[in-house]
Amino acid sequence: QVDSPEALYDRPRTRFVAEFIGQSNLFAVKPGAAAQRAAVPELGIEIPVDLTAAVAISLRPERVRPVSGQEPDGCAVFEGRVEDQTFFGPVVAQSVRLASGRVMEIRSQRSGHDRLPATGEVVRLAFDPADAVPLVAE
Repeated sequence: QVDSPEALYDRPRTRFVAEFIGQSNLFAVKPGAAAQRAAVPELGIEIPVDLTAAVAISLRPERVRPVSGQEPDGCAVFEGRVEDQTFFGPVVAQSVRLASGRVMEIRSQRSGHDRLPATGEVVRLAFDPADAVPLVAE
């Protein structure tokens, strides 16, 4: 894949590019119950994704956010337990264990107003399905 740094990061086409440029959570996908939907078994959800050639999705850690209260409209929501967190000043990196046993990484901006989940806490997480980038086989 040859493109601008921004395009390589935001829209990688393959697993290799998604892992080479920055950190990414990669999840296998399979056809969902309805047309133009993909099942993401490790998250226990379905999202609108064109699976014409996709075998996986890339989900960047900063695109996933903790949800407290009402779920954001149009977002995919799932649960996990915070296993570890690292403070980086304005950003907190958290490792979250999913019900499937898989650990994924998220990064949250500290606003000073929102409370981030603590280590050991069960958390609901959300992302905009448009941020789930379909990846093709290499």
